[in-house]
Amino acid sequence: MPISGERRLIKASGRIGLWFSSLLVAGLLFSVLFSVSLGGAGSIFLIFRVTMTFALPVGCLYLPVLLALRNTEEQRMPIILLGGILIGPASMALWGLLLEWRGGDTHTIWHGDPLTGMGGFVAILFALIVGSLTTFFYYCGLKATVHRWAR
Repeated sequence: MPISGERRLIKASGRIGLWFSSLLVAGLLFSVLFSVSLGGAGSIFLIFRVTMTFALPVGCLYLPVLLALRNTEEQRMPIILLGGILIGPASMALWGLLLEWRGGDTHTIWHGDPLTGMGGFVAILFALIVGSLTTFFYYCGLKATVHRWAR
């Protein structure tokens, strides 16, 4: 039984599990919404697979930040929220720059193939959406867990 006034912290394994489950839920929600926006023309499984191909490594890049900021004090929450939202677009922009530095066509990299219209700018937008959803679900799960332990 905890001593009164003692703050309970979520273990690292719990935060990692919450982060990856938030990432999966955000990826699935994004895939469903993107498929619906295409009029059901896109396979949800294919969209989910492509989404997770990019989102999972970026989610792993953000884990050290989540582990370093283990307490959920109100001063640290903006860092967690802002970092979770911006790490995806920053990594997509870096990926586009690396492709450009390797000698790729600038217009094709950033504006995409004329037939699909999906290039680096769209990838940055999608990463922003998935990162925002993931961070929102993580924040809600973290608050619900801390609130449950506070009782």
